[in-house]
Amino acid sequence: MISDIDLYEVKHLKLSTGEEVLAEIIEETEYDLVVKRALRLQTDIANDRTRYHSFRPFMTYQDDPESYSLIKTLHVVAITYPAPAMLKQYQASVNEVERVRAEMA
Repeated sequence: MISDIDLYEVKHLKLSTGEEVLAEIIEETEYDLVVKRALRLQTDIANDRTRYHSFRPFMTYQDDPESYSLIKTLHVVAITYPAPAMLKQYQASVNEVERVRAEMA
C-alpha cells in the first residue's frame, strides 16, 4: 500500500488526443494541471475479441512518485472521479510501478 497517495485527488482525464489518464492532481491553474503518478489507460482486444484494460506510464521514464508533469488544460476534454473499480486498479498499478522502481534502485 502506498502511504502518501491522496486517492481523493486522483482524477480520470480525457484528453483531446483521445487518451485517458488517471493521475493525482497536485495543483490546477487556468492553463495547467500539475500531476504526479500519471498512468494512461490502454484498451486492448484479446484473440477471443474480449476487451481488457491496463495502465501504462503516461510519459516514458516518469515513474518517480515525486516527479511532476504538466498537462495543459487546453487539451483536457473532460475530468471526472474514477469509478471505484478503476481507482482500485490504478492504485494496484501505481504500487507495482513504484515497487519495480525501488527494486531497480
